[in-house]
Amino acid sequence: MENKRPARHAIYRPLLSWYDKFGRHDLPWKQHKTPYAIWLSEIMLQQTQVATVIPYFYRFIAAFPSMESLAKAELNQVLALWSGLGYYARARNLHKAAQAIFLEFSGMFPETLEALVCLPGIGRSTAGAILAQSFNAFGVILDGNVKRVLTRYLCLKPDVQIKQSAKQFESQLWAYAEHFTPKLSLLHRIGDYTQAIMDLGATICTRTQPKCTQCPLQKTCQAQLTQTQAHYPVKPLKKIKPSRETQFLVLCSEPNPSALPQILLSQRPSKGIWGGLWSFPELSMENPLEQALETLGVSKKCLAKASQQTLGKYTHIFTHFKLEYEAHVIILKTKPAHCLASQKTKWYNALELSQIGLPSPVTKILNQVGFLRS
Repeated sequence: MENKRPARHAIYRPLLSWYDKFGRHDLPWKQHKTPYAIWLSEIMLQQTQVATVIPYFYRFIAAFPSMESLAKAELNQVLALWSGLGYYARARNLHKAAQAIFLEFSGMFPETLEALVCLPGIGRSTAGAILAQSFNAFGVILDGNVKRVLTRYLCLKPDVQIKQSAKQFESQLWAYAEHFTPKLSLLHRIGDYTQAIMDLGATICTRTQPKCTQCPLQKTCQAQLTQTQAHYPVKPLKKIKPSRETQFLVLCSEPNPSALPQILLSQRPSKGIWGGLWSFPELSMENPLEQALETLGVSKKCLAKASQQTLGKYTHIFTHFKLEYEAHVIILKTKPAHCLASQKTKWYNALELSQIGLPSPVTKILNQVGFLRS
């Protein structure tokens, strides 16, 4: 592998020149350029495109302008601002890491790779971005954009002759990523380099239809020279995603025109899908509609005056499976007097929903039944 490596400057010299002219210098976290802002943006950008992240970043930084404010916030507040961005473990880990930094490092971001990767939700690449872009310290990144640039530039793919595993191939990519990252005399521009190679993957060396004629690396890129750009990165075999099915009980209370309608929501366990977010109670063979209503104190007399409808089927795609669901909507004229024993199940009106985290399917259903206005 050592013999195959081009000189380090073959990438960083043309890349930095390109970045000075065409790089994304107006990104909001580039304006702040604090460790806190860089870290927040890196977490938000995991599995999510820049255009989607920007409005979330602005709202988040306005609500929590400092590490201390985030550390002292309630998790519900954090999840509420994250609602719709997906991959909610990121928000939970962000909150935990802020608390750890505030308590263990007096609110100052640690400046070593070893300390950073010990924080919840911060992996090697995120830590490298924080080091490079916040402290101009040596930090190596290997996100999806960088992987795509490197595999095309060097025509890299797993070696089937030696049955190279995904983990071994990942180690190989890390070695190349470190090799090309500037050191010593250009260390002051390492933040620009890490942003530049991410920008190149995001705007030029894209998954489909890469703009090779605009690429600063086109003269030395092996995929461009051999016209094999479409072959890299090697796509893993697609696995058929398993399906899961569920039914939501959407229980609304509209007592009179002058009062705000209320919706019954349950907080999900901290682990698992939509961890810590508020969703509808779910129906199942073990918890059918009649039993669920009885548990919630909805009498037959109360139900007789209610209006009912079933919405669906909907499909929500997760990384490893797809969820198919229906929504059984019941609009009550009288809210049950039964006192719910658990603090994990509560009635909320529309104005209160901005204070809690909601999965996008829940927001979609609430919009459809008219509880929210999109």
